[in-house]
Order: sequence, then structure tokens, then C-alpha cells
Amino acid sequence: MQACVSDADLQALYDSEYRYFQLGAVSERLPGAVLYHLPGLLDLPAGCVAFLTRPPADPPRMLDVLAALQARVQALGAPLLRIYDHSGDPLAAGVLQAQGYRASCEVALLTQVRGCTANECLHLHPVTHLSDWQKKLRIHRSDCQAPDGHEVDGRRWVEMERQKSRSGELRLYIASRGKRAVGAVGALQSGSVLRLKNIVVAREFRKQGVGFAMVRSMLDLAFRQGHGTAALFAADQGPALSMYKRAGFVPAGQQIEWVKAC
Repeated sequence: MQACVSDADLQALYDSEYRYFQLGAVSERLPGAVLYHLPGLLDLPAGCVAFLTRPPADPPRMLDVLAALQARVQALGAPLLRIYDHSGDPLAAGVLQAQGYRASCEVALLTQVRGCTANECLHLHPVTHLSDWQKKLRIHRSDCQAPDGHEVDGRRWVEMERQKSRSGELRLYIASRGKRAVGAVGALQSGSVLRLKNIVVAREFRKQGVGFAMVRSMLDLAFRQGHGTAALFAADQGPALSMYKRAGFVPAGQQIEWVKAC
């Protein structure tokens, strides 16, 4: 691992992933897994998400874990099941693949927070009023792909974020240039780490450096709030990965997402 990040910070990033999907959700413990599902939002890809807690030591038991998960998700009426595995266990991966789950790798990225890095042309303000939610909705409606890489209706996505933000743990921000809302981002504290989440740039402002400026502004926010580290996940084949590296983030681990229609 790079010298500028620690195992504790990496674990805090993994912990933030569990916590994010817990927010606003019903939690159910099943054999070998925990399932989080969002009431009224099960049609969303983020509406039904499971984490393997301890992959079984043999294929038959792993098949039992999957069968229990799939039966519960079907009973809930969710169209899609997403399973995260932080163990990197090859047996679990082999069984998931054999059962028709599609894998995607997300890179864990961390950076130490040092000094002021904000872009003076970009302003971040928290989403608090109805007008802020309306701006956020316009940003998400400009694209059918959600920040998590799955296709989704922008209105439903914003409903989900609103539900998750009610506890106050997930803080949402609008990024503006002048009077124009150009992007949105979320943040979740996990120990001393500020986890960046759901970064999106409005379609008409893409390829103009907005994403980079927004991330740097969030690093400045992390510094002012006293966080020692900022962290996020990025698709290993996505265009954003190189941008995050330019902003100072370094790869420190990974997680695998497995997806299958139910």
C-alpha cells in the first residue's frame, strides 16, 4: 500500500460503504450475508444491496447463501440484486460467476488532506432547501446513468438520496459556477475519513474540468472540517479514475460488485 494511506483509513472506506447502504434502509441478516433494501425504492439498482459477511468454505454452502438471498429479493419484488464481496475469496467469486452474476471491479482510492486546494470559480453549498433539491433534480435528469454506473430515472435517484440524507449522516452539496448549478456530490464521515459519494456533473458541463474542480473543493472542505483523509471508490475501467489520481488519490484496494437480474 502507498505510504500516504493506512490500513485503518482503508477499513474506514469499506465501513462507509456498509453505512451508506444502511441509511434509510431495512437491514436483514441472512446466512452468510446482510441485505439492505429501501422501502418504496426497490425498483432502483441501489434499492436492494447485499454484502457477503463470511463466504462459506465450500461451493454447496455458497450456493445456499445465494439461494437464500435470491429468494428474499424475489419475495420483496426487487428486479435486481447487487452483491458486494470485500473478501476477495476465489471460491465465492467462482460460484457467483457460475450462477450468472456479472462482476465489476471498483478501486478504493484515498488521499491525505493537506492545505487549501479549492477552485475559486466553483462554489459548494449544502442541499437544504426545496430550491436546492430542484437544482439537484435537474442535474440528475440530464443523464439516465446514475453516479453508481447503473441506469436509473433521475427523479427516483433524487428521492433515494433524499431518503438517505434524512439522518444527517449523508451530506449533499450542489456545485455552482456563478448562478449555474454544474454538479452535485455527497459526503459521509467514517472515523477520520471523509468519504466522497455520488459525484455527478451536469451533462452540458462535462469535459470542462468541473469534476476535477468539484473533487478539489471537497478536499478543501475535508481539510476545513478536520479530516485527515478523503476516500472514494471508482470503476477500474471508468474515465473518472485518472481524474481522481490527478486530484491526488492513490489506489489502496478494491471491492467487487456482482449483479444479477432476479
